[in-house]
Order: sequence, then C-alpha cells, then structure tokens
Amino acid sequence: MLDPDYQPDLRTLIDDYLEYNPTRNRELDLLPLFAYLDPEHPTNC
Repeated sequence: MLDPDYQPDLRTLIDDYLEYNPTRNRELDLLPLFAYLDPEHPTNC
C-alpha cells in the first residue's frame, strides 16, 4: 500500500485489506466503512 504505483479500485482495496489483515482486532477496523461504500461486495455480506 505504500508503493506509489499501487492505485487499486475500491473492490481490489477491500480484497487486499481482507487478505493482509485477517483479524478485526484492530483499533481502526475498516470493514464497516467498506460495507458502507460497497454494500454489494460479496465479502461484506
């Protein structure tokens, strides 16, 4: 994510977030935000 050439669309960002952050035990959990931004994404079900 720190690579300047990494410019994913929203669904790719969500998929990458879930792949590299397998736990929701974080101070900032982005899953509620992602579910709001893209409620039709299969991983947000």
